[in-house]
Amino acid sequence: MTNPKRSLRLTFHGRIIDHLGIQMYQSPFAAVAELVSNAWDADAELVEISLPVNLENSAELRIKDNGVGMTFDECQECFLNVGWCRRGSNPNEQTGEKNRPVLGRKGIGKFAGFGIAALIQVETISKETGEKTIFELDSNELRSGKYVEESGGEINVLEYLPPDISRKQTHGTSIILNRLKITKRISVDQFSRSMARRFLLHQRAEDFRILVDQQALPEEENLEGIEYKFPRDYTTIEKPDGLIVHNEWDIEELSNNRKIKWRIFFYHDPIEEELRGIAVFSKGKLAQKPFFFNLSGGLGRQHGQEYMSGQIEADYIDELNEDIIATERQRINWEHTETMPLEEWGQKRIKTLLRIWHGYRFSICKKKLTPFW
Repeated sequence: MTNPKRSLRLTFHGRIIDHLGIQMYQSPFAAVAELVSNAWDADAELVEISLPVNLENSAELRIKDNGVGMTFDECQECFLNVGWCRRGSNPNEQTGEKNRPVLGRKGIGKFAGFGIAALIQVETISKETGEKTIFELDSNELRSGKYVEESGGEINVLEYLPPDISRKQTHGTSIILNRLKITKRISVDQFSRSMARRFLLHQRAEDFRILVDQQALPEEENLEGIEYKFPRDYTTIEKPDGLIVHNEWDIEELSNNRKIKWRIFFYHDPIEEELRGIAVFSKGKLAQKPFFFNLSGGLGRQHGQEYMSGQIEADYIDELNEDIIATERQRINWEHTETMPLEEWGQKRIKTLLRIWHGYRFSICKKKLTPFW
């Protein structure tokens, strides 16, 4: 007797959003940064972030963009497809209209709002068709058993309007976060500074602006109080081989032939702890929060780290076939063969600059202590 053919199927429970790392977005800065990235990928020119006025039950945080929006089918096939990534197998994928490098890679950043809210409402108007779709995602319902069905559970569609040419001009997407988990109200200045530290996009692209309660992000981190800038302040003897300076950034090639850009500052006075260290950006977005390239104890002139801050642009890290940037884009996998040369370069550069900084400081102190007569 022939055994009947049987098949197995893969199913996903709604609670997979927890296992995918959504809890890493418990900071409103990290959660909103992911939604801003999606606006960039949607070829938006303007992103408007509206912070909650208060933290009452009705409080909401809104992220509105004027990107290409989504059709009803795209809401289903792209947004509601957990893990869908528009890059596909091409890490160098570009957006359709502006040919921007696509930032989204994991396909879960659209759910980052669940890190700080229990209810997400999506309002979108397609630039292509003028369709308008409004739907909501409730984290309590997603975690229920009905989202383990083969076809998935039904999403609550609040409104759908069919294609309309006149509606195309109002294209874009709004993400409204409700039932917030935020316990402390955030100031506009604080939020703007945090967003500016997570992106270089608003500095690099003339057609991309981010507003927080109608206030533009600062173009640069606060550069007041800087005593030394490198590579600008290298002497001829100190300057590394192969250094190419462009707009006060150095362009260098690593031992694996990957190119990076960098600039490092030393402030006159010690700076706040979260700014100390070197931040790594890839394609204009933070990939590694400020750190000292995993240098440990025994570092000479170690107190100089209290004055040291900087940025590195290493686009190649986000162009690898393997994704080596953590979900919340705060950490890079420094065990990977492609990042080891950057880590080695960073450790060497930090040690050298700390020694140079100490020499400059010692020279100044010596001049001040030398009596003049």
